[in-house]
Amino acid sequence: MLGLREGYFPWIEAMAFDPVVQNKSAYLNIPFLITRNVVGLALLFAGFLYMAYLALRPDLGLLKVGGGGSRDVGRARWVERLTQGWQGQEKEEVRSYRRMNRIAPALVLLYAVVMSIVAFDWVMSLEPHWYSTIFGAWFFMGALWGGVAATAWAVVHAKRQDPDLHKLMGAQQLHDLGKLAFAFTVFWAYLFFSQYLVIWYGKLPWEQAWIIHRAEAPWSGLSVLAVFFCFVLPFAGLIGRKAKMTPWVLRLFATVILIGLWLERYLMVVPSIYDGEPTITLLEPAIGFLFLGLFLWSVRWFLTTFPAVQIWQPMVEPESVEAEAGEVRV
Repeated sequence: MLGLREGYFPWIEAMAFDPVVQNKSAYLNIPFLITRNVVGLALLFAGFLYMAYLALRPDLGLLKVGGGGSRDVGRARWVERLTQGWQGQEKEEVRSYRRMNRIAPALVLLYAVVMSIVAFDWVMSLEPHWYSTIFGAWFFMGALWGGVAATAWAVVHAKRQDPDLHKLMGAQQLHDLGKLAFAFTVFWAYLFFSQYLVIWYGKLPWEQAWIIHRAEAPWSGLSVLAVFFCFVLPFAGLIGRKAKMTPWVLRLFATVILIGLWLERYLMVVPSIYDGEPTITLLEPAIGFLFLGLFLWSVRWFLTTFPAVQIWQPMVEPESVEAEAGEVRV
């Protein structure tokens, strides 16, 4: 295990003789690294699970009242489990709506902080002399962009498989997803160039090292390909309105974005820990497909257990509920 850690984190060995790395020892040490990542990811996962519970509970109440899902033992069990202490449809909808409004901003900030820590610890620390204050934002916004592209791909696929979803997810919804995918394409390029520009005009050796490592042979070809997939192709392909509303075109460029992001992540990590020629064998995409399979399995389980589309909408705005309560107290 020690050999694996040292093979991935070069700063472990450098800590014994490198004064620059030694000055970072309060942050770069394995116990603190593991603790902050486990705690941060656990909080993030728990927060999003609670958000999903708040979104699902009113719909599950409708299923319980209407007897929906009783033929499916697994669904019936989850309906009973997640609707304990049911207080009535209207009250539950308002309660969920109010709590989601309060929690959502905190989850956005938590996501930014935790994903930045992941980027700093598992990517940026691989070249411990190099640092970039914008790297965390570049990393977590890329992850969010990948989620948008995956959602667009899944919606187009679901529209072809389910006539009901085809009616619900029309041209306007595809247009919205296409606009988001295009906007994040531009934003990715903005963050990439912002980071590069500061490094270029600063001309500090420890800042330039990371970029030079990937801009020169043998990694330069893959770096150009990543920029091509992450910016040039999706920018040119999704700039028009019709492309965003055409299902097969949207799915094509969503696929291009996902491939580009995979290559970007590969280039973030591998050049820092591997000195030889870049080689992408079957193993590298196989690891990605393994996690993709786990993700698709969890999505399939969710869609077969819970309603695929949110049915409920708040019947009473929280402000009006508070006003009515105040009038009663007066």
